[in-house]
This record gives sequence, structure tokens and C-alpha cells, in this order.
Amino acid sequence: MEWQEETIQHLRNHVGPMLPAKGMDIIEACNKMEDVPEQDREVISTRLSSEKDYETLDDVLADINIEG
Repeated sequence: MEWQEETIQHLRNHVGPMLPAKGMDIIEACNKMEDVPEQDREVISTRLSSEKDYETLDDVLADINIEG
């Protein structure tokens, strides 16, 4: 999958600062990312583990398969 630049920037600017966080909290926040294409939001919500504790942005990016 090719990620949209808007998605990558959003993750760096908005998800990074909210960490550490559970996957479910990231997924909930991502569902409100109006600046990110819907397809990318759907993929993020299916690839992140809702119960996992994500400590760093690299952890998030690894699970959704984006190179940081």
C-alpha cells in the first residue's frame, strides 16, 4: 500500500505527541482525522492492535507498515 503524505504527516504531528497510548485510543483519534484519506484511516484501524500499548511513533509505524 502506498501511504498518502497527509497520513504520514498527521501521524508524526498528532499521534506522536499523544504517545504512549493504547491502540484503541490511537484508532479512535485516527477515525477523526479529516485530513487523512478514508482508506488510510481504515487500514490504520485494522492494523493496529487495540489492546497493545504503543510507546513510540516507530512502534505505531511498524505495525501499520510505514517506514519512519
